[in-house]
Amino acid sequence: MSIVGNSPSSVRQMSPWVRSQGGTHATGYPPIAKAARERWDIAPGPASSTEKPLFGVALSPLRHRTPTARKGPARYHVTAASTGSPWPASPQIAMKTSQAPALSPRPCRAVTARERLRSHPAPASSTAPSPSCCAAAISAERTGGQRLQLSRLAELLPNPRAGVTLLEMLIVVAIIATLASISFPSLISGLAGIRLSSSAGDVASFFTSSMNRVERREQAAAIVVEPAKNRIVVFTAISGDKPASELNLPPGILIDAQDSARYMIYPGGAFPRISLILKNEKGARRRISIDPVTAVPKIERVEVTP
Repeated sequence: MSIVGNSPSSVRQMSPWVRSQGGTHATGYPPIAKAARERWDIAPGPASSTEKPLFGVALSPLRHRTPTARKGPARYHVTAASTGSPWPASPQIAMKTSQAPALSPRPCRAVTARERLRSHPAPASSTAPSPSCCAAAISAERTGGQRLQLSRLAELLPNPRAGVTLLEMLIVVAIIATLASISFPSLISGLAGIRLSSSAGDVASFFTSSMNRVERREQAAAIVVEPAKNRIVVFTAISGDKPASELNLPPGILIDAQDSARYMIYPGGAFPRISLILKNEKGARRRISIDPVTAVPKIERVEVTP
């Protein structure tokens, strides 16, 4: 904007405060307008059709910022805007204009890694880099800190090509087979001993339950041990030829006897003295005996003499 100077009407239109600051129509614009022009880079000139005159200067911007079409943060370029004023510029404005960079309005373009390699060619004495080296350099230039993060991530992840050779695998298999051959016999014997002890406990429980059944029902019963069939059965008067109950020993557990044995149990009577020996395939033996006074079963280990 500009103020029309050098006319009595413009001077009469000035406010008393402007006239008190030294504004006259002889200088073209008052000192306060000159200070504002020097501080805000205001170019003097006549008012246009759209601008309102003020203090005889035109408030036209000297520079403007034009955003580019680049992605990311907006980049601006300073371009000079001509005021078209016929008024001579002051020394301060001329100095600022000379110091202002003369930048072109073309959009800013970031320098790529490929252009940097082209601007810094390799010396003549050195060999030309291979395409793989150029690609690695360009990748390192583009990625920046991301390349370092990817390298650290690659160190944490397992290598897909890591493995063992056939010789190492055969050595491991041989070690496992040796350990299994050493520990397998002891493991089998331990399982056989556990199975023998469990069978001895089942036989003792069967004898006790048979005696309790006779006392509860007040019926006589006969306990028959059959080594040939590897079982123990109980017959009563009501069951007849059909066993009232039976106990079949598991495979690998045998009754160490040649002939069958029969034991009679009467209601209110003493329990007969029963002694039975069980053995397994390893030769271990357990003796099951019943105390006739207390009717408490007893299981003990039988040592085999060579």
